[in-house]
Amino acid sequence: MGIIPAKFWPYTNALRGKLRPRPDFDAVAEEIEILAPAEPAQPRRRALLPGMVDRIQKVVDMADPVRTLANVEAEHTPHMATRRLLLRDVLLLPRGISTRGGNLNWSDSVKRYQPTPGPLPELDEAYYLETHQGYRFFAHWLVGLATHQYVPPGATAFHRGNARWPHMALYRAVTGLGSAEQDVALVRRLQVIDELGFGTQRRRQMARMRARVHRWLADPSTAGDETAPDPATLARIGAGLAGRRVYLRRVNDGNFRREVADEEALCEALAREGFDIVDPATLDGEGVLRRLAGAAITVTIEGSHAAHCSFALPPGALLIPLIPCDRFTAINAVRAEAMDCQAGLVVVERAADGGYRVWLDDILRTIDLALTLR
Repeated sequence: MGIIPAKFWPYTNALRGKLRPRPDFDAVAEEIEILAPAEPAQPRRRALLPGMVDRIQKVVDMADPVRTLANVEAEHTPHMATRRLLLRDVLLLPRGISTRGGNLNWSDSVKRYQPTPGPLPELDEAYYLETHQGYRFFAHWLVGLATHQYVPPGATAFHRGNARWPHMALYRAVTGLGSAEQDVALVRRLQVIDELGFGTQRRRQMARMRARVHRWLADPSTAGDETAPDPATLARIGAGLAGRRVYLRRVNDGNFRREVADEEALCEALAREGFDIVDPATLDGEGVLRRLAGAAITVTIEGSHAAHCSFALPPGALLIPLIPCDRFTAINAVRAEAMDCQAGLVVVERAADGGYRVWLDDILRTIDLALTLR
């Protein structure tokens, strides 16, 4: 294992990081295997009113501004390859990993790292499904459940998420997809699954997970059942498309606050247009899923809470994220399109008295435009 014990690698790598760039997974991988190839493009029917792109001031911190803006109006969505990378002798940390060559995927501070007293627990082999974004955002963790399809039965897999997320346990129970829970361990062979795109295999797996969620809503005794749902269950997923409309509110918990200015007035106006107002602050995870299931149109401020739509909305539904102009991302639109749904983008600007101003007319015109694109 070298002169420096593995438990001290985070410190030595932090010092090296001051002198040279941090390595990436490719640089330390012993093997790289393509599990699913890159795909050229997936056609989409994205509804985007004239002038919306002009409202964008800044993209989210972790996104490439040039690529993000270029993809907003593109008619097709390319998908990256899914890969397996083998790393040997890896120190697994609560929010990342450390190797002899560097700290990888780590979203914590070395100042908070405390070496484990005594010998490190060891694992011969494990699968690593975690991402930097998946430690921070519930939505990234949730769609990452689809990556479990590459884990062999009985293998140890790490997809830990954040214990503070209130709905994580529900999705684990419903899908039957769990995670090993060790905070720190020395893994001799770590199989990293790199899946950030939404290629055909990932879309199929997410569709199977959506079917599991809908089957569970119809029959809670099926929680954790990994068998394929019957055709009747799959057919029921499309029920309700005749016209149900939902406005999904967001619980502002202090993490990237996205408050809607005069939201009560907006909710009243939407209710007059036939929208069901769903407030996660007053519902548990099951309640949110039941209110979203089968909705033809869902409108919500951008955020991880919108990830519930990935496994609740039926194919053909329309999702309209209200995206802040100063932290733009189209990720929820991309997820909706990956689930055979349609997306409409409304960029919302800052209100003079705080929050983001949402105009009812923008929503209604986006709905009309989306319907003409079908």
